[in-house]
Amino acid sequence: MLVRLFAAIAALLFLCLPSLALEPDQIFDRFFTQWGVAKGAATYVSVEKTGETGVVFKGVSLGKEDDSLRIESLTLEGIVPDGTDIVLVSKAQFGPITRDSLDPQGKKIAMRIDGARASGIRLLAPTSQEPMVSPAMPLLFEAGPISVTLDGAPAVNLAAFRTKSALDASGQTIVFSMDAPGIGLDLSGASPRMKGQAEALGFEAVRIDLSMKGNWNPATGHLVLEDYRIAEQGTGALSASLVLEGYTLASVAAFRQFGQRYANLGVANGEAKQAASRELTDLLSSIKLSAFNLKFEDRSFAARFMAVQSQAAGATPQEMAPVFAEMAGASVSPLLGESFATQVSQALGAFLANPGSIVLSASPKEPVAIPQIIETFLNSPNAIAALLALQISSTR
Repeated sequence: MLVRLFAAIAALLFLCLPSLALEPDQIFDRFFTQWGVAKGAATYVSVEKTGETGVVFKGVSLGKEDDSLRIESLTLEGIVPDGTDIVLVSKAQFGPITRDSLDPQGKKIAMRIDGARASGIRLLAPTSQEPMVSPAMPLLFEAGPISVTLDGAPAVNLAAFRTKSALDASGQTIVFSMDAPGIGLDLSGASPRMKGQAEALGFEAVRIDLSMKGNWNPATGHLVLEDYRIAEQGTGALSASLVLEGYTLASVAAFRQFGQRYANLGVANGEAKQAASRELTDLLSSIKLSAFNLKFEDRSFAARFMAVQSQAAGATPQEMAPVFAEMAGASVSPLLGESFATQVSQALGAFLANPGSIVLSASPKEPVAIPQIIETFLNSPNAIAALLALQISSTR
């Protein structure tokens, strides 16, 4: 009896499975436009529905014909409603992603991404003020391996890349992270000058670890980038953190619409560019900087750099350290003022004499609007240090 009851329930659930929440074309447009792709810039060759809540797009292309990003296939599964005029894509699988382009010197750049997959993708209506992260499940994206070649020679390789965004326990703040360990840079195809500089510094191979973490409240606009870190194994690590106010969902939507309107700004006339500049300034005026830190942690780079420079100058690293510190201060002084230049000379001198960490920080008394920072830097650069309360220091 129980077996028959469970079988009947299962059959009823199967009959009641939801159909696609949107038409395939609507799903396709939302999937790409909400990530900043201009409407109509993404196309596909064919589409096929799979089951009740799935769809496969084949021959996807983004951008211009001679410089497009191509996705062999895009498979979306578990497409279900997730709120008013919102659709949740439970799983997405990307066929090989490729792109061929030319660098400024005319060399062919070929990129290939395999194993790309995502889950928890929320497709919003164009005017939606909802966050892109669903309360139902976190937004995940993974890919790898990833490779880039230059005129057929290996240039960049990456085994794995991963991002995650999820709502915290309050349901108000999005916690996000990104991790890309072991990015390999092959210098064999680099220019002779770059190759020579790398060899002089003792670089035979370069491996970089890239990571990021932070949190964002879309309603209040409070964004904290806790740590954006680039580390070269055995050489050093550069990390940055910042706090922004006013970066709300409304501003994100406005920036997205701005990007779509001015996607082809490079070929626009002068008046259009001026209008875009004014509009961008207006958009940025609501976003304010509360704090910023930039930190370099040395492992061996300072010693390598000083060895090369001192050898070229016919001096010892100990003799060259104060010279470099004074030169740095002198170059900064006309731009940012004598007081901050003195800080630069003292901090860099201490760092080169006894390498450890050197930190540049900004901690204004009140949050400062981004356009005000830009305007001050362009018109009164000597006032920037006071406006942002800039400090630079060295620690061991």
